Amino acid sequence: MRNKLEVPDKFKEFEAIACNQTGLKISTLHSDNGGEYLSNDFEEYLKGKGIRHKCTIPYSIAQNGMAERMNRTTVESARTMISCAGLLQSYWREAVVTAAFIRNRIPTITYKEKVLPYERWFGRKPDLSPLKIFAGLCGLCPLPTLPSAHCRLQEKQIG
Repeated sequence: MRNKLEVPDKFKEFEAIACNQTGLKISTLHSDNGGEYLSNDFEEYLKGKGIRHKCTIPYSIAQNGMAERMNRTTVESARTMISCAGLLQSYWREAVVTAAFIRNRIPTITYKEKVLPYERWFGRKPDLSPLKIFAGLCGLCPLPTLPSAHCRLQEKQIG
């Protein structure tokens, strides 16, 4: 996404993909009070689809703890991959996508039946053969950097 104005359209795309791939319907959208989720058109769309919209109280990220924790884990993983590979911050996008890709293919305690997130979504075990070492020997092409993520992905000092 280039900006938050794209959220309603991206949600509609995700909803169509989720419904087609799983056969399940989204019943609730849990979001913060970001303006991108609160437009009249988007609220009407959700109502028309029978999707309940639950918003957190402003400035209380703990109410959306699972999503916040997943975001933090993904960013920390991406930061670690960039640092270990000795790459520039311009590779943050690829690192975040890779971190999410891996996260969806490793065991999680969220599901009691011990299935992978990928397996739960697609109904089959993932093919791990395409996995390669992040920033291994290959041709790299830097992607444009967005300033908001630049600060989040910089290395952190301990001690």
